[in-house]
Amino acid sequence: MRSRQVAATIDAARACYEAGDKRGYDAQKRSLPMFIFMSEIEPNTTPDRKGQPRPQSRWRCQEAARLNGLVMVDFDEKANPEAMKDPRRFWQDFIESHSHWLDQQAHSGTIFLTHVTPSGHGLRVVFAANAERGNLMDNAQMMANVLGLRLDESCKDASRTSFAVKESDILYINDDIFSYDNEDYERMFGAYYRSGRPHAGASAPRSAEPAATGGAPQGADSAAPADSAEAATAMTYRGIPLQHIVDCWLVRNGTPQPGDRHNMLLSLCADMRYVVESAAELRRAVALAPFVRDIISERTDHEVVKACEEAWSGPRWHRNIPKRMQDVIGRAKNGNDDDNDNDDDNDNGNGNDNAGIASRYEEEWQRLEPLLAPPYDDVVRVASHHNAMGAVMAAGGMFCTLMTRVRYRHYDGRLHRMNPQVLIIGDPASGKSFADRLDTEIMAVMRAADEPGRAAERRYKQEQKERGTSSKAAKGEALKQPEAVIRYLPARTSNAVFYRRAQNAKELVDGDVEHLHLYTFDSELDSTVTAQSGGSWIGKHDLELKAFHNEWSGVDYANGDSVNDNIQVFWNTVTTGTPISLGRKVTLRNVNDGLCSRIAIFRMESNDYSMIERGSEQRNHDLELRLKEWGYYFDRCEGLLEVTRLIDHLYSLCEESAEEARESKDKVLDYLRKRAVFYATWFTVPRIVARLRGAIATDDDTRVNAPLSAAEVTDDDLQFATLVYDSIIYWQDHFFGQMLQDSWENAKTLFVQRSQQRQSRNAEHFQSLPQQFTPADVERELKISKNAAYAQINRWKTRGYIVGMGEGVWIKLKN
Repeated sequence: MRSRQVAATIDAARACYEAGDKRGYDAQKRSLPMFIFMSEIEPNTTPDRKGQPRPQSRWRCQEAARLNGLVMVDFDEKANPEAMKDPRRFWQDFIESHSHWLDQQAHSGTIFLTHVTPSGHGLRVVFAANAERGNLMDNAQMMANVLGLRLDESCKDASRTSFAVKESDILYINDDIFSYDNEDYERMFGAYYRSGRPHAGASAPRSAEPAATGGAPQGADSAAPADSAEAATAMTYRGIPLQHIVDCWLVRNGTPQPGDRHNMLLSLCADMRYVVESAAELRRAVALAPFVRDIISERTDHEVVKACEEAWSGPRWHRNIPKRMQDVIGRAKNGNDDDNDNDDDNDNGNGNDNAGIASRYEEEWQRLEPLLAPPYDDVVRVASHHNAMGAVMAAGGMFCTLMTRVRYRHYDGRLHRMNPQVLIIGDPASGKSFADRLDTEIMAVMRAADEPGRAAERRYKQEQKERGTSSKAAKGEALKQPEAVIRYLPARTSNAVFYRRAQNAKELVDGDVEHLHLYTFDSELDSTVTAQSGGSWIGKHDLELKAFHNEWSGVDYANGDSVNDNIQVFWNTVTTGTPISLGRKVTLRNVNDGLCSRIAIFRMESNDYSMIERGSEQRNHDLELRLKEWGYYFDRCEGLLEVTRLIDHLYSLCEESAEEARESKDKVLDYLRKRAVFYATWFTVPRIVARLRGAIATDDDTRVNAPLSAAEVTDDDLQFATLVYDSIIYWQDHFFGQMLQDSWENAKTLFVQRSQQRQSRNAEHFQSLPQQFTPADVERELKISKNAAYAQINRWKTRGYIVGMGEGVWIKLKN
C-alpha cells in the first residue's frame, strides 16, 4: 500500500469514477492487490462455472472459507445520503468524531482497521466478531447500528476481496490484524457459514458450546432454518431465556382480544427490541408468542416482519430500558415469583440507583468548587456540598429575575431576557429550606419595592369596606383602584390579579416601555399542584409554558374585575417540593407539553440518618447581609450585556450534543439540549455581571446604567456554563427522560396507519382500466351507460387523473 504504483492506480481509478467511466474504474481497480480479511481459503476442488471439477487448489468460494473471527463492513455514499456532497471529507470527519470510541475499543482488540475505499467515496471497517452477537452479518449489522450508518449487504460473504488503498487513506490500523485468528469462532460458526447461511439472524444459538469437530454448533441442526423454533427458544438475554421474557410479557399485558392482535404485536415488538441485537433476532423473539404464530399461520409473516422493522428503526441500545420492560425482565429472572428483585437490570434504568446519584453529586461538586466566584461563593454556603448545584440554580433564578432590565443577544440573533423557572425536589425534611433562606435575603429588595403598592391596595380595600357599611362614606368621591407595581406574587394569586400585576409592572428601559418580570416563590410544590386543579391557579399552566420565551397571553372575559388585554408573559418562579408532588404535577399524559425542558430541576441529596450542619449566629448574620447586598446590586443593573464569547461556546456545546444524540439515536438528549443552553447562559450571567460591581452605584436608590458592554467572559465562565449545561440535562433526564421515552413508545401504538386503505369501487375500476382507454372501456368496466361514462371521464379529467390524446382516447396520469 506504500507502493507508488498502487497510489498511481488508485488516482487513475478515482479519476474514472468521478468522470462516470464505470468500465475504466473497474479495470483500474481490478489491477490492484487484494486482501481477504474475514477468512482463509482452504484448498478445495470446487467445480468451475460449467460444473467441471478442478484440480485441488485454493479457489475463492464460500464452501472453502475458514473463518478467522474478523468482520469487514463497507459503507458507501449511496446508502448514506449525508456523504453524497463530499464523501472523502465526510468519512474523514466521521472517523475523527468517533476517534474516542475507536480508541476505547482498540484496547480490547475490537477495531483493527478503518480506511477510505479505493473510489474515495466509501468507508471500510474491520473488527473482531463477537460470538455472543452471532454470525458475520449479525456482527456487521451491530456495527452499522452503533455507527448509525447503512450497511452494504455484501459483507456477509467471508471470501469477499477488498482492494488495496493508499497508505494515506488508512484512518486507523491495529498491527494485530495480520496475526489475528479466533479458532473458537471458526469452531462455532464455520460449518454453519459454509452450509450456506451467511445472512443476518442465521446464527448459532447463543447458548451453544463450540463443536469439538468444527461442525455446526451443538444443539443446532446445520440444516435447520434460521428462524426455526429450536434457534428461537435457545436465545437468551443476560442468561434469561427469551421465551420466559415473552411469557412474562404476556402475563403482564394479557392475551389480545379479537381485532387487537396487530396493536399488541406492535407493543411486543417495541418492548422486545431492548433485549435483542438485530431485527432478525427480534422477529424470532416475537414469534415465541402464540398469538404472533397465529398471525403468521393465518396471514404469512409479512405483517410481523414489517412491525419488527418499524420497531427496530427506533433507539436500540438506549441507556433507558422502559420501566414496564424492567418489570417483565425481573419477573422472568425470578420465575414469575418476585418482580422486585431485578437489581441486575437497573443499570439500564433511569439512574435512580443511590450509588449513581452519589457519584453525580461528588462529580458536580468537584467541578463546581474550583469555579466558585461571587456571587455563588456566598450562595453555596447555605447548602451542603452535594446540594451546591441546587443552591446555584435557586439563587440564579432569583438573580436573573432582579436583572429584569438586562438583555443579551442569543445565537438566534434576537435580544433575550432571562426567564428561569427553578424546581428543587427533595424528600421531606431534606434541607430544601435553603431555597427559602435565599429567597428571604436575595429577594428582600423586591418585597421592599412592592410594599408601597401593597399598602395602597390595603387602604383601597379598607375604604371599599367602609363605604359598604357607612352611608356618609358612600357619598364621597368614587374610589380609584391603585395601579401599583407589585411583582412578588404568592402562589395563590387569582388570574385577574395576576394579569393586573403584569399589566402594571411596566417601566421605561432604554427608551422602550417593557414589562418587568413577576416572581413567585413557593416552598411547597404540593400547594401549587392543589391550586392548579381549580380556583386561583386555573389557566396558569399555560403561563408557565409561555414564560420561558416571553410569549403573549391574554383574556377577554365579561366580568367587571377581568383585565381584558394581551400581555407578554414575564414570570419567573423558584419552587421546592417532594418527588410525590412532582409526580402529581408532571405525568405521562402531560410530559410532552414542554414544561419538563423549560424548568431547571435538581434532586436534593437524601439526609437519611444524618443531622444538618450546625450554624452560628455571627456567621449566619454576615452571610445573610451579603446575600441581601447582592440582591440590591443586581436589581440596579440595566442595559445590553455583550457575551458573544459565551454564546459562541454554548452554540458549539449544543451542536456537539446534537451530533451525540444523532449517533446514539437518543431522542431524549436531542429534546433536552435545545433549552439547556438558555439556562447555561442565564446562570452564568450573574458571575459575569458581579465582576462589574464597583462600577454600579449602591449607596442610594438611583439606578445606574451599568457599563455592561465592558463585561468580559473568562475561561472560568465558559467552564461554569458547561457545568450548568451538563447539570440541567442530567437532572431533567433523571426525572423526565424515562417518562418522555415511554410516552413516545405509547404514541406508536396509539397512531397506527392502516395497512390497507379502503378504496371506492370506482377507484378500483379506474385502476383496472388500461393505461390508454376509450369511453367504451369505461362503459364496459364500470357497467354504466354511455352518458354516465362520459360524465365519469369528465370528473377524472377535472381532477387531473387523465388527459385526452384525441379521437376519443384518454391516457391515465395517475393510478
